[in-house]
Amino acid sequence: MELYLFNPDADMALADNGGHYIAPASVRRMTADLAWLPLWYAAPGSGVLMSEEAEYDFAGQMRQYFPLDVMPVVWNQLPEVSPASLYPWGWNVSLRRSLLKAGVCEDALPTVESLNRLRALAGRDVALRILQALAGLPFCCGSGVVLLDVQACSDYARRLGSCVFKTPWSGSGKGLLWCRSGFTEVMSSRCARIIREQGFLTGFPIYNKVLDFALEYQSDGQGNVAFIGYSLFDTDERGAYSGNRLLSNEAIEQQILHFLPLAAWQQICICLQQELTSCYGWAYKGFLGVDMMICRVGDEENGEYRVFPCVEVNLRMNMGVVARLFFDRFMLPSANGCFRVEYFSDPASLHRAHEAEKRESQAVIHDGKLLSGYLPLVPVGSESRYRAYVKVAE
Repeated sequence: MELYLFNPDADMALADNGGHYIAPASVRRMTADLAWLPLWYAAPGSGVLMSEEAEYDFAGQMRQYFPLDVMPVVWNQLPEVSPASLYPWGWNVSLRRSLLKAGVCEDALPTVESLNRLRALAGRDVALRILQALAGLPFCCGSGVVLLDVQACSDYARRLGSCVFKTPWSGSGKGLLWCRSGFTEVMSSRCARIIREQGFLTGFPIYNKVLDFALEYQSDGQGNVAFIGYSLFDTDERGAYSGNRLLSNEAIEQQILHFLPLAAWQQICICLQQELTSCYGWAYKGFLGVDMMICRVGDEENGEYRVFPCVEVNLRMNMGVVARLFFDRFMLPSANGCFRVEYFSDPASLHRAHEAEKRESQAVIHDGKLLSGYLPLVPVGSESRYRAYVKVAE
């Protein structure tokens, strides 16, 4: 059996890289609440790994409307299941240790050495090298540096006036230290702690962003990195991921080409795929996403648009791939909607929002396609604080 697992702490575990990593309580809550998320991208006949408290009949409910063939697998069933292939959200040595302890055969798991190599490849310093290889192309912008000590961080912030520091291992817009008002003592201590624990920071200018999007790929580990589609996503004022817009690849590409000439964009895509193949094609198997943004350079009246071609590389499954695959499998090509992951401070608030959405925007499903309305992608339980859902316009 192929077995899928939602472990959203993958980047945090890579950053820790210790023998006794424990996810924060909020992340453990998210892991439990969104455990069924792989249902929407898992292969037919596979299983989704979850805790004993999970709502097992959710997949059965969804099978009434969509062509899904996935079953729940509880952690204590792992010795009986003997999974042939494991597909977590992201690999790390902490997850390997947990799976071994739960009874998974060591032969079914990546080696510690291979996971250490994966950790090195997933660092932001590698993404920075890809950016530097692309930044000289027409209609591209973007620069950044690796910073090895606090003095280097201070000098960089002083030289630019304002900047953003990024931790080596983080994703979804997390791990960002915005330095807009000078290199304060608080910023200095935060930079010092991260460099002490993780080895370095990366630093970037702050750009005038007008559009966030990503290119999603799948690497077979045999030298082939295939483009699987676009992801158009939203972020909050701090740069943290808030959700995806559900549109066809053609519709997203048209938004990109509103700012860039077609020939320049095609050249960027070709060069990016070459760089990804060189970096990851033989060293990594799985999904990966390259976050980008369209920026305005110059003043508001006479400025021009450029693409920042590699904001970061998510060397793992990511929400953009979930959104892309959901649209392609369960929506009509002409449809549009949104995919959201939301946190609520208490279960009662989540339940009120969930019930109101169901009443006000009832899902319309026909022939395995969501035509309109609100569809929860995971069950909303009595203790849930996170939900994942899609909402399709009429």
